[in-house]
Amino acid sequence: DAVHNIEEKLAKLMARTLAEGLGHAPGSSSFNEMVESARKQALQDERLADAELSPLGRAEAASAKEEMSDLFCRLPRPADIYVSPLLRALQTANVLFPRHPGIHIREWLRERRTGYPCDERQDAGSIARRESFKHMSSRDLLKEDE
Repeated sequence: DAVHNIEEKLAKLMARTLAEGLGHAPGSSSFNEMVESARKQALQDERLADAELSPLGRAEAASAKEEMSDLFCRLPRPADIYVSPLLRALQTANVLFPRHPGIHIREWLRERRTGYPCDERQDAGSIARRESFKHMSSRDLLKEDE
């Protein structure tokens, strides 16, 4: 999970509690509208721009790395890894494949474009200059931003 996922879940939980307290039946259109409105409101927070992994997300990535290490005992490690330019994806790649020389950042791998700040990436130059991502190939991403 990324930070915005945690905020989204919290907003939905609070909205459900409020809706029930106001007498809206779970599953009713008014209940659902309140929950969806709260979810959208939470995701509009500019502080969530290009949201990073949450502590839970880092733990999930570390767990996945352990599972993958078992797999790599039987299979060769990948020569190339392609990753979205969103911060949470880059951080996940760093956990799963630390300092791997074949990580390539590609714009076309972005999960979706919702218009919310959490799904808007940093500019390619900022990504390329970040110490933790310098080992990743950002050449194609830099070309896209020209």
